Amino acid sequence: DHLAPGLDIVFVGINPGAASSTQGRHYAHAGNHFWPSLCESGLNSPSLKLTLPPTDDSICPSLFSLGFTNLCPRATRSQSDLTRAELRAGIPPLLEKLALHRPRICCFVGMDIYRVFSGSAKVVLGLQRETVNVGEGVEVKLFCVPSTSGRVSAYSRGDRVRWFLELKRVRDEMK
Repeated sequence: DHLAPGLDIVFVGINPGAASSTQGRHYAHAGNHFWPSLCESGLNSPSLKLTLPPTDDSICPSLFSLGFTNLCPRATRSQSDLTRAELRAGIPPLLEKLALHRPRICCFVGMDIYRVFSGSAKVVLGLQRETVNVGEGVEVKLFCVPSTSGRVSAYSRGDRVRWFLELKRVRDEMK
């Protein structure tokens, strides 16, 4: 995890893939669209549009107010190697992390992960109606972007970037 108190956004992945686990980095596979989508949207640096590699994930909390965690800590070659029970077991620890760190937005990277978290079969991309109450009147907004895995062909790079741009818009409106 790369987390800190009061982040603007915490990105939640389903679990580390093989490349991410080997490298100890989030979204590390060369075919993953996360980092290009993040950088093209300007979420990391609106004026400079800096290109970041996965090796910079650890500096994102302090420099850009962006954090990273996973629902399930176990690394696999494919998310299909995970059981539903294993995924659901990750919800209480995620809620604890949200309560401890109190980010403005929790962004689920992929609709499948948000389906598990919400318990709903019908999931839409973008800002969700639900929020997470982390105590003392603090509500964490929930957002869902398309999966950035290279294995998911339902979304083009442009589609993914558009959802990251929408996330940026929501974040910027909160500041």
